[in-house]
Amino acid sequence: MSLVAVKALSETYQYETEWFLFNTSLGKGSAPLEWSKEQQHIPNSIAYGCRICGALWARIGVKSKKSTWLFYQRRCPAHGYGYMLDSDNNDARCFDIPYNVLVRELFLVLDNIDPTDDQGYSWQLVLDGK
Repeated sequence: MSLVAVKALSETYQYETEWFLFNTSLGKGSAPLEWSKEQQHIPNSIAYGCRICGALWARIGVKSKKSTWLFYQRRCPAHGYGYMLDSDNNDARCFDIPYNVLVRELFLVLDNIDPTDDQGYSWQLVLDGK
């Protein structure tokens, strides 16, 4: 199957997602059908649990009965920064991210910039001009 055909199928098969911070919905988005070695995979739902208090504090639910859940340990807003997106989260990279999530993440990054940080961390937000 050609790359053009795979891209066309990915754009055709979109799964609705809903993003939650604790029990508050931050909005709905979509996730494309994923492909690897010309096999299709339904995108995974993602849940974040705090390693300090054990709270299930964030979820990205894919609306499909066949979607499986991936659980990550990440500190909640009370015990850390509470990022839902970061450079290590490759599972959410193809999601259509709701505006409220992008704004929340942007303010978290801006509030926590450390000018003395020499680790070389970089943050990149890609907006499609909507």
